[in-house]
Amino acid sequence: MPLCRFCDTVDPYWWPTVGDIRKVLGKRERKEQYVMARVVTNKKAHESRFKTRTSRSVETPDVELPTERRTVSKAFEDFHTLIHGEKKTGKTLLADASESGVETFFAQFDPPQKAYNLYEHYCPDYATFLAVLEKLEEASKGSKKFPFHRCAVDGIDLMYHECMKWVCKRHGVVHPSEGDYGDVWSALRHEFTGSIRRLMALPCGVWFICHSVWKETKDRHTGVRDERLVPAMTSTAEEIVNGLVDATFAIDWHGKQRILILQGDQQVAAGHRMDRPNNKHFRDRVTGEPLEEITLGKTVKQGYQNLLDAYNNQYHLKEKKESDKPKVEFKFKKKGK
Repeated sequence: MPLCRFCDTVDPYWWPTVGDIRKVLGKRERKEQYVMARVVTNKKAHESRFKTRTSRSVETPDVELPTERRTVSKAFEDFHTLIHGEKKTGKTLLADASESGVETFFAQFDPPQKAYNLYEHYCPDYATFLAVLEKLEEASKGSKKFPFHRCAVDGIDLMYHECMKWVCKRHGVVHPSEGDYGDVWSALRHEFTGSIRRLMALPCGVWFICHSVWKETKDRHTGVRDERLVPAMTSTAEEIVNGLVDATFAIDWHGKQRILILQGDQQVAAGHRMDRPNNKHFRDRVTGEPLEEITLGKTVKQGYQNLLDAYNNQYHLKEKKESDKPKVEFKFKKKGK
């Protein structure tokens, strides 16, 4: 609006002409057209991005439903196993089974054991393990036959901790709890599970070895507290590994004799899925009942042979002798005696 020529206020006698109205309306119309053009452009860009994401998520591969049941593996070396036990009970040598003609490769997270003659590669960190895993995958895709009957991870509990440090380093934190909304914990679970699945995709069975620990448990029915022999792993690692393997075995002592527990209970974490109607294994040769445990004998070869016999339903568990039980019994004196 024009100002008064005598003062700085708006001229009260000014009235806009038709040209002034056209100018104002023209500017407003051009502004509205510009805004509408921006809205249309942004809407088209959003729709294009949405269509792209939708098309990617909707795309599904062509699949065919099975017409017959899948063939169950008959070789014991093809199954994946988690084995735990106390220290110096022969877990590593049982997985090796070189005297029985089984060639086993060890991804060793424990320090190299000088007393054992193994196919092993020491993995001081998770990055080294990933490099070893890539080499194994390359060997499985080549024209030559895969050189090993079995792969073993000795120290699966240590592998989980090294995986945790590797994931934390990539996210710039010291501990997964420092992440936002559990993103580091989720990344750790995804990375560890992915590595286990890649191992299991190799053309051989995989054994996971760790120590055992007694943990206090509570019976959900009676509320009585008791101790249970379980793998010395974090709850997340045990949940992932134990859920993917075909069997979980535990090595324990009965007096001076080593036993391999096949079916667990409230005191021992063990079990397997190799005793099904179409895949009956680990049955007693005489009674036909499922085996709960077997003896491992005094030598490595005898122990592995007993395991194969039990798998092929050719093992008979004899009753434990009194001489096998501990000879020393600790008795606490009552007060006043």
